Amino acid sequence: MSLNRCRPPRSRPLRRRRRAPFPSRSGPRRVALLALLALVAFAAPAGAAGARPIDLGAFSLLWTPVADGGRYAAYQPASGGTVIRDTLAHRSRQLALGPECFPGGVSGTQVIVNCRVSSPLRSTVLLANAATLSARTLIDEAGAFIGPYLDLGRYWAADRRVAARCTWCRVLYLNIRTAEQRLLIGARDLDRPGLPPRPLPTGYPQLLQPRVFTRGAALRVRLSRSRSVLLSTCPLGCKTAQLRGGYVAWSDSVGLLVHGYRIADRRRTTWRLPSQGGLRATFAFAIARGEVLAMLLAAPGSPTPPRRLYALPRPA
Repeated sequence: MSLNRCRPPRSRPLRRRRRAPFPSRSGPRRVALLALLALVAFAAPAGAAGARPIDLGAFSLLWTPVADGGRYAAYQPASGGTVIRDTLAHRSRQLALGPECFPGGVSGTQVIVNCRVSSPLRSTVLLANAATLSARTLIDEAGAFIGPYLDLGRYWAADRRVAARCTWCRVLYLNIRTAEQRLLIGARDLDRPGLPPRPLPTGYPQLLQPRVFTRGAALRVRLSRSRSVLLSTCPLGCKTAQLRGGYVAWSDSVGLLVHGYRIADRRRTTWRLPSQGGLRATFAFAIARGEVLAMLLAAPGSPTPPRRLYALPRPA
C-alpha cells in the first residue's frame, strides 16, 4: 500500500476575482459624473456683473436698432421716427422728422434715414449727422418706393444687408455724396469710392479676421487661423451672437442674460435684464462703443408691453 494515499490533498490558494473598474450599476453614473466634471473644468468663465440696464421704452418691431461699433446708434421707437443714441454720453435725441422715418444704417457720425409715405405715395432718403442732428436729402421721389437703404459705409449705401457671400445678389447702391444710384450684382465695398467687389471670407486675409461660430452647443470666437476662444456653452444653444468693433454680444437660452466679450483685453461682462412678468427672448443687438442695445419680446398673452429696448452700458 502506497503512503501517498494517506496524505491529505494539497490545498490550492484561492484566487480573488478582480472586480471590474466600472460595475454595471454604477458605470453610467460615473461616466455622467466624469462628463459633468469635464464640462465644469473647461466651461467658459463667468463674466463680471455689468451696470444696470437702461430702459429705453417700447420699440418698433419692423426695424431693429443699428450701430457700427462706434459712438452712435439709432433706432425707431414705438411712436415712430428716428432716435439717435449717444452711447458714450448715455443720451437719446430724436431727429426732427416724421413718424414714417426710420434708420437704416450707421457709419461713424452718419445715419441713413428712410421715409415712406403711402398716401400720397412718396419716398425720401436722407443722410443725418448724429452729432449735430442735421439732415440733408439724397432722394425725394413721388409715386414710387425707393429702398429702403439698410447698410451704410463711408461712400455708399445699399438697399439690403450685404454679406460677402452674396455673390449673385442684385443690389441697389447709393452714393451718399453725389446721390448716384447703381444697380450691380454681388457684394461691394461701401467704404471705397470706386465700389469694388467685397472679397469672399474664404481668402487668406479674411481667415485672419475675428469671426463668431458655433461648434455643437459651444459658442466660440476665432482670433486667428488656428486659435479660438470659448465664449459660452449654452445648454439649449446661444442666441443672436453678434461681433462688431472687436466686441461680441450674445444671450443664453433663457433670454434674460446678455453676455459680452471684449477681444482686446478678454474682459467678460454679464447683464441681467428685468423679466417684468413675461419678457422672454432677446433676439437682436446693436453693438456700439459705449453700450449694447438689446431688444426683448414678451411671451404671447403677457400683460406687459410686447417689446422693450434696453441699453447695456459697456465697461470702460
